Amino acid sequence: MHLALIALLAILPPLGLCTFFYLQDRWEPEPHGHVAAAFGLGLLAVAPAILFAQLLERALPALAANPLSDAFLLAGGVEEAVKLAVLLLTAYTWDEFDEPYDGIVYAVALALGFATTENLLYVARGGVVVAALRALFTVPGHALVGATVGYYAGRAKFAPTRPTAALLIALGFAVAALLHGTFDYVVLTTTGWRALTLLSVLSAALWVLVMRRVRAAHESSPYNWRGGLLS
Repeated sequence: MHLALIALLAILPPLGLCTFFYLQDRWEPEPHGHVAAAFGLGLLAVAPAILFAQLLERALPALAANPLSDAFLLAGGVEEAVKLAVLLLTAYTWDEFDEPYDGIVYAVALALGFATTENLLYVARGGVVVAALRALFTVPGHALVGATVGYYAGRAKFAPTRPTAALLIALGFAVAALLHGTFDYVVLTTTGWRALTLLSVLSAALWVLVMRRVRAAHESSPYNWRGGLLS
């Protein structure tokens, strides 16, 4: 029973957020199987992220000793690079990726799969308190950063030129690594109510930013009846 409860606490928050972002897809919803596949790829992406981080730490041991490099390179940089690589090699190439918002759907699903594997590892050791804190901050953080990457991937998919697409993807990665690193830096350098306050402010700002990106992606959809293929 204890293991079942731990598994539910680890899995339900990511699934709930994945459902939320999927339901925002108002014009041309993605096939359930493809979203599930992106989620599954995220589950598996934790392994190469851990491997690359460990290799980088062994090559440059000082990285882990400095909160800045630990947060922005070993955590934000490596994890977002791995998730972006998986996204570009898989969902980005699918025929079903046919409007800008699809980038958000697939990137969020992938990010939340990643968060689920992390949850299972951390919650199994830390219990209910860790599960609650991760449900409030870490899991939404993965989703919101994933949505940011997906927004830029969606724009890149329909960019007029390859250089423009590459620039948008690079910008998405840079923003994601910065946001992820900022979140981890707060966790590494602050505690107690100060940490909770800073994380709450960061989370609220990210929600506002991402929901604006969601609206922008919808407005640029070719399926938007106000100005797209259905007009």
